[in-house]
Amino acid sequence: MTTLFKKLRYAAYLLLGKIDMLIGRENKLFVMCYHEISTSKWPHAVKVSTFKKHISYLMNSGYTFITPQEFEDYLYSNTILPEKSVLLTFDDGCKSLLNVTDFLKEKRIVPIVFVLSDIAHADLKQIGLSGRKFMSVKDIKFLKKNGWTIGCHSATHSDFYRITDVEKETSKSVKFLSEKLSHEVRYFAYPRGRYTKEIQKKLKKAGIKIAFSMDDGKINLMTDRFAIPRIAYTSSHSFNEFKYSFAPSVVAMRSIVKKLFNRYL
Repeated sequence: MTTLFKKLRYAAYLLLGKIDMLIGRENKLFVMCYHEISTSKWPHAVKVSTFKKHISYLMNSGYTFITPQEFEDYLYSNTILPEKSVLLTFDDGCKSLLNVTDFLKEKRIVPIVFVLSDIAHADLKQIGLSGRKFMSVKDIKFLKKNGWTIGCHSATHSDFYRITDVEKETSKSVKFLSEKLSHEVRYFAYPRGRYTKEIQKKLKKAGIKIAFSMDDGKINLMTDRFAIPRIAYTSSHSFNEFKYSFAPSVVAMRSIVKKLFNRYL
């Protein structure tokens, strides 16, 4: 990411975010997405201290971290959520997530972690990891025991625009995880946020209730339950950018940029 791009992004986040703040426009419901919580040089890594700062900021700003079940109940039954709600998710199942389990337990936050069902054959090129830093089955069961919800992130993190064995990466992956963990897997996150209508249909037949994308948009009862938008955070985002990342105008800007340039902000 170039310095010029980061400066332009920074300026856009602050300008649009402050405008929304001045006119009292807020995003009352959104989903956060993280990958690795560590000091790794991987672009998707976020430091533990930074992550904790994000969580504390939201809680101090009046946001309530809802559970995956509460989010599902809202989408399917229109149950009432706290006035300002946020759902926390993690993709890939990196082992570094164990660094924040105590912190999240203390804050009574129940996240979803989306894991791969075939780690041995994970597409590291697609993920961007140079080494195997995934949680073991024992680690995943530990998180489950501590209240975390386990979701599926496909079998190998293949490019969903190019896969040939759709069953393996969707329905078979969900079934394998459900059996391995003795736990009904109800939620799915598309690798790199990519999906097709065929893939969505496969997941519905597999019993998935909600599938999460990396799209940008407002979440309400009209939102496609199999393309739930999320906001992803990386080491390139400053804390000031984080504070405005979920502002409605910033979310709209990211959506436009992605459609025009196929680039995430």
